[in-house]
Amino acid sequence: MDNITYLQGHIMVFLLICIVATLLTFIATSYAVIGVMKLQEKNYSKKEVRNIMNKIVSDGLFGLTLSIVAYKIGVWLNQKI
Repeated sequence: MDNITYLQGHIMVFLLICIVATLLTFIATSYAVIGVMKLQEKNYSKKEVRNIMNKIVSDGLFGLTLSIVAYKIGVWLNQKI
């Protein structure tokens, strides 16, 4: 119950962090797509590109790193506000 009371006073900060994290995820995904398109332009076969992207995205470290970066940005924004 204490968390709900705390959140009521900081709802705008919470929403800002959620929006920024969503935008950063969108940007990271966009750059991943751009990277895949560049790989395809280098005459890699679709199977090779798919294998490369599957290796990157399926690695647990990728998701963990993305989450930690988003968390750190959220903490930094929280300290600035």
